[in-house]
Amino acid sequence: MQILSVVVVALVGLLSCEAATIYDYISSHNFGDLVRTAGLQDELTNGGPYTLFIASDLYLSRYLESKHTTLAQLKADPVALKEMLLFHIVNGTYAISDLYNEQKLPTLNGGTIRVNDYGLNRVMIQGVRMQSREYHATNGYIHYLYGPIEAANGTVADIVASQSDLSQCLAAVKAAGLEEFLMVQNPITLFAPTDRAFAALGSKMTTLTEKPALLAEVLKYHVVYGTVYSAIAGLTGDLHTFEEEDKIHIRNAFGGPLSGTGSMVVDNAHTVNTGVDMSASNGVVHKIDHVLIPKSLADQL
Repeated sequence: MQILSVVVVALVGLLSCEAATIYDYISSHNFGDLVRTAGLQDELTNGGPYTLFIASDLYLSRYLESKHTTLAQLKADPVALKEMLLFHIVNGTYAISDLYNEQKLPTLNGGTIRVNDYGLNRVMIQGVRMQSREYHATNGYIHYLYGPIEAANGTVADIVASQSDLSQCLAAVKAAGLEEFLMVQNPITLFAPTDRAFAALGSKMTTLTEKPALLAEVLKYHVVYGTVYSAIAGLTGDLHTFEEEDKIHIRNAFGGPLSGTGSMVVDNAHTVNTGVDMSASNGVVHKIDHVLIPKSLADQL
């Protein structure tokens, strides 16, 4: 009789788990608290089907620390909080097996989030690495991430224009006639040299400004096909660039990062830690501390 009781309890627990909604799964988490504050509890209980990408309490806490904010501060503005949370909710159901590289998923705030699959369990959502946990609720799926995700801040060209330490990069892009290129090419990754990096070129910069065609090719060497977040850097290799004659060599300085904040090495340049993984609507931007010169063009400088 005692064994039968244990079996019945186990079955009841299993059935209740299988009948859980998305909200049921997250209700006891900090993310669930935010959902209640934003008034999205009913949506995640009765709406759908949806796929929710959620940061676990530990990684949400670390993210908030890095942004010098708190849960209380997030909850103080329910309208902005709701917009942020809606960006984590995707229309439709997507299991891990349904995700593929450069896939774009529609979110409830009208935006899109980008999926990148670099192999070796390196699946990224908007530049944030997924954990292996996946839950199937009655109204969709829940996937855990190593942090919250953030919306893209315009195109690659827009991001360059918005960064005060990329003013020389922006000037070079305009001089080479590549501003539209950085707006419409999709998806791309730009390794953007900082102002200090351009200053270090010395007289070579004068040569480049006097030769717009050469400048354009050098800048295209900083642009690779596809969205290359820093999580890929643990996979050392060579990548094709839009300069076409040469490939850049990429690796990670300290091993593979979890959440897309690692230091990448591109040829002889390092990414600047405050400018890694800046998501754009058509790719991603990384700031680097040297201007890259392709071997095939080195004798022209």
